[in-house]
Amino acid sequence: MGPSLGLANVIAGRTAAGTCRDPATAADAEAGHLQALQPMILYKYLSPHRIDVLESGMIRFTQPAAFNDPFESRPHLARQPTVDDLRRLMSVESKLGSVAQKSIDDLLNSDQIDRIAGSLLSTFLRLLSTGTGILSLTEVRDSLLMWAHYGAKHEGFVIGFRTDTTYFLTPNAAPEAAGHTRKVTYAESRPSRSVKELTHRDLYFTKSPEWSYEREWRQYRVLVEARRMIDSHPYPICLFPFPTNAIESIIVGCRATSETFERLKSLVHGDPRFGGARLLKASVDDHAFRLNFSEA
Repeated sequence: MGPSLGLANVIAGRTAAGTCRDPATAADAEAGHLQALQPMILYKYLSPHRIDVLESGMIRFTQPAAFNDPFESRPHLARQPTVDDLRRLMSVESKLGSVAQKSIDDLLNSDQIDRIAGSLLSTFLRLLSTGTGILSLTEVRDSLLMWAHYGAKHEGFVIGFRTDTTYFLTPNAAPEAAGHTRKVTYAESRPSRSVKELTHRDLYFTKSPEWSYEREWRQYRVLVEARRMIDSHPYPICLFPFPTNAIESIIVGCRATSETFERLKSLVHGDPRFGGARLLKASVDDHAFRLNFSEA
């Protein structure tokens, strides 16, 4: 096992020495670089209200705390951290912003730090799940469940992204680096490590097998670097730009309204940013429990 990553460096995407290295095995780190395994197209399911993603060229990276899985970014801690452990982890002000750092400083400066070590850790884990954002993508465009859950009961649409661009494929980046697209691991047990041993995979890329049908790939980013933040409760909406020329296809749901279809058609056929994209329409198969897709 390589050098450990404290939580502060997990957020920053670096080790204490400044190198991008995950403390997983060397074989695992090497496997993260084998992007030949990455699908040529990854898909994003969206509701019809999110046509503004295409219009603006910006997409939300969502806080783990806002996801529908309560286990997001909540690994099991194998042992209670010591105060010295916690002190070594508090170097994230440049990544989480002054408000988050102030809440940490207030706790560190308390003369009751021994008593409130557990509270300090809870605060830091909370900041971890709200100070970073995740872009969730999938290998599959025809999942009936995801069309129902994330595609607004088949009334929404799906964006297909080509992954042969630097937005998704960063040859010189370590697999744990922020902005690097990485496959989610589905594990029977929650990650269990000491605080200092926690990895990016533990925090952002490990889920229960019950979610395996999603065949998910992810990017995570530090939210203070968002291009735009929109006030919202309980968490702000943090938007990052994406390359519109990486869009391979836009798939309209089988229950989409004519208004949704026409708006998407106007964008694909009328906006030069989407000149290389195909417009597809989903339809219900006459015999099987499946969707068919045709050029629109």
